[in-house]
Amino acid sequence: MKLYPKINKAQIFLLFLAISCSRESAESLYQNGEDLWSKGEVERSLNNFLTIINNYPESDQYDNALFKAGELYYLNYNDYSKAIKYFRQLAASKESITKIKFQAQTYIAEIYENSLHNYDLAIIEYQRLINNFDKWMQPGFGHYKIAECYYKKGDYNQAIIEYETLLEQFPSSSLVQESINQIVTCYYILGDCSKAFEKYDVFKEKYSASQLMPEIRFEIGSCYEEEGNLTKSLRIFEDLKGAYSNKKLLEMKIKSIEKRLSVRKR
Repeated sequence: MKLYPKINKAQIFLLFLAISCSRESAESLYQNGEDLWSKGEVERSLNNFLTIINNYPESDQYDNALFKAGELYYLNYNDYSKAIKYFRQLAASKESITKIKFQAQTYIAEIYENSLHNYDLAIIEYQRLINNFDKWMQPGFGHYKIAECYYKKGDYNQAIIEYETLLEQFPSSSLVQESINQIVTCYYILGDCSKAFEKYDVFKEKYSASQLMPEIRFEIGSCYEEEGNLTKSLRIFEDLKGAYSNKKLLEMKIKSIEKRLSVRKR
């Protein structure tokens, strides 16, 4: 029979005291780190959070410290590898609360997409968001971001598939109008103007008062221009004066078409 050493009351008290001190130390470090951050003392703030991560892994502030460290490395130091390291450690934790894990996973996907421009890895990370945190996201957000990544990497056919998935699965999403707009753009880039016209007709029927109407009409005007229907294209571009966001580009389009029309009349 194996005998274990007895723990007396004094030892229990010392153990309790050590745990209490540990919690107080971590809490104090975290609060001080927050205060330092608010004062702009980023380096000292980060050191506090790293101290919690390295010395107090059992504290209640451990997950918050992981998140803050990741955020500071990302937003203040542009050290994306370290930011991903701490965010991933947090996202993989079984003990962390869902909200902070969701925020960490969102940051990971965002870093790959917008900072590292690694769209293949960004797609994987956004898919993780869909798989693990779907209820925390705006309806259709994950599919929209995946579609955007395919668009950015130039895979317009796959981008269309992802945008269409959003339209089918989340017809009430606030991202539906932007998705249709992007589908029209993709078809224009691919040179498939007939399908661009079809999508535009759907958009016009459902969202005629949309703020995106000038943007999508510009793409349609460009489609007519590509097909050689310069008169119809020019009419659309003329109508967009004062409404389309890129006034310089619109003016260039109008002048270019007017020149082509004048050559035709000679």
